[in-house]
Amino acid sequence: IMLLLNHLGTSAIMDLTLKLMTQVEGVEMRQNILNWLDSQRIIQSLVALLDPKIDSERHYNVAQLLCDFIKIARDNQRNSTERNDPDPLLNSLESVETISLLLDHVLGGERIESCIVGGIQVLLALLDVQKICSIPEYDSQNIYNNSNHDDPIEMEERQKIMKNITSAILTKLKEFHTLLLEPPTVTIILYMSKKCLSFNVAESTNKYHFRYARSTLR
Repeated sequence: IMLLLNHLGTSAIMDLTLKLMTQVEGVEMRQNILNWLDSQRIIQSLVALLDPKIDSERHYNVAQLLCDFIKIARDNQRNSTERNDPDPLLNSLESVETISLLLDHVLGGERIESCIVGGIQVLLALLDVQKICSIPEYDSQNIYNNSNHDDPIEMEERQKIMKNITSAILTKLKEFHTLLLEPPTVTIILYMSKKCLSFNVAESTNKYHFRYARSTLR
């Protein structure tokens, strides 16, 4: 698993990881794979890649991977016609421990833009609990039946997720406030942009002088 995660900067590896987490065929095989991945703590390892010390390319990819996983896993649970056990990976990601771990990595160290943006994207995906509920049925009299919309089990699940997220966020209010007052600087980005611009100008100038020299020699 760690060897796989070390190459998450590659989009093909990101796609492969997502398929392992969401698209294994067969109920028994899928559940066995999910249980094994959970035992390997893949969710916690993915969240740890949002640490400021990790390169920005993996920040972007792991955030996209986790957001896609949340959407697909919730859709699978809602739309599946088969009898499935709860998704252990989704349960791990929605737990207060993992959300706290996410915030620790994003807010606990150096303020890196790609790290913070990725972490916030994952939080927003987790907070999008309205999509967990079933779509109201449409009966023959063209009247929406909202009986599924207020299903007690779904309501309880949404409340549990919201409680986990808010509990984790409340412990980091000071860090969030500091982040708003002191957002990450873009000095490095501006510096690299200036370096690239200087290089392009110098390269263009050199080409011009070279062409001018050739024309004068003819």
